[in-house]
Amino acid sequence: MKVHQSTHNYPHIDRLVSDTMKHYNSLEYLSEKYGQFYFEDKDGFFLDYFTDVLKFYKLGTKAANPRVHFMETGASHLDGHDHQIDTGVFYIQAQKDSGDLVLMDSKITIIPEVNYFVGIPAREMHSIGENKNFEIRMALVFDIIG
Repeated sequence: MKVHQSTHNYPHIDRLVSDTMKHYNSLEYLSEKYGQFYFEDKDGFFLDYFTDVLKFYKLGTKAANPRVHFMETGASHLDGHDHQIDTGVFYIQAQKDSGDLVLMDSKITIIPEVNYFVGIPAREMHSIGENKNFEIRMALVFDIIG
């Protein structure tokens, strides 16, 4: 997989943000990792959204290891890392200065925005800049398996 970037108006974005904030505010499944909060989709609640996003962007039909990343003000993930499998990132809430995604190997900097999807190839080193905005940046993150 090559780096894939696209922006489209995902038709269920408002409901997705609302449902995500309900989970965030309940603090269920939240844990702090790498200066950001995330929760794993243990009850399968978001799996339909993840699968729908994959189909919408024509990148396959199955998502694995679904999670939602919440970057609060001041949070960052500056230490570069990679994943063993192609990874999808779909921004559902992102304001100006909410932390750029830097793909180190490809030398690409992505400025997050709502409805923006990025497919990151396996083994691509990447980092996330500091969220300098006062709103939480939210992104659906998942492994692309098929």
